[in-house]
Amino acid sequence: MDIKKEIKRKIKFKIKLKKILLYQFYNFKNSLNYKLQKHNYQVGDIVILKKGTLLHGLNVTTIEKIENISKNGIISGELIDSRNKNVKQKYPYCVCCWNIQNEISLEEYINLYSGCTLKYRTKNGEFTKLVSYEDFKNGKQFIPEEALMWECHQTKEMRFMPSLNNEITGKQNQIAFIINSFNDAIKPILQNDIFSKEFNQKYLKYFVLPKMLKHFKNSERDDLFTNRECAIILGIPKNFIEGILVGKIYENDEKIIKKIKELFPNSYIANLEGKVIKI
Repeated sequence: MDIKKEIKRKIKFKIKLKKILLYQFYNFKNSLNYKLQKHNYQVGDIVILKKGTLLHGLNVTTIEKIENISKNGIISGELIDSRNKNVKQKYPYCVCCWNIQNEISLEEYINLYSGCTLKYRTKNGEFTKLVSYEDFKNGKQFIPEEALMWECHQTKEMRFMPSLNNEITGKQNQIAFIINSFNDAIKPILQNDIFSKEFNQKYLKYFVLPKMLKHFKNSERDDLFTNRECAIILGIPKNFIEGILVGKIYENDEKIIKKIKELFPNSYIANLEGKVIKI
């Protein structure tokens, strides 16, 4: 895929947007020769997600999409497919990822974000908190006694990532990519994260739907307008994918696991228990 050609072909009149995307393509291209240090995991090991690790899930999965990522990297859908122009993406020309806020095992992470987001009101105001899958499933008392009103929401991660709540998320959420951000080669790319407070806000209009802009201008972010999300302009090169997370359907399909390993030979594959199943 010729990303530069696609940028020039699809963006003809928004000169500033084209310039930003071409600059990001320059960063993207310059990082392609970087090779991650080989991971030290063995089959059965628990994966540890360091602070700053990124995860990107596919909520509609086909082998063709996985193959495209293995060839071209994780690229914004506006540049790689002919999306319905009437369907507006919240963050056009960006690739959305989850940004790990504190070091956590993959097992703990999956348990936490397979649960729900609790929104509640007390006499002191409105608050949100995450409720783990284990607490939610077992009926543990997770609503604060001081709550006057409350409601539960599906976590955003569950919409796009493999989850313990398969009966809710559906069969399509079967794969996610674990991205290593701990190297100098990827830093120029990650500087163009529109969620970063350092990102120049005058350019947000190109990458955020108008109705969402108010959230970006409000420095207070909670677990509903997520404080753990990032959106990288253009995309992320394939060589920074250190691991693959698969759901139960993929884990139990030997042909798919074999195919994923062929496509990403240097990446480990982990399951919903947070354990490495293939190296």
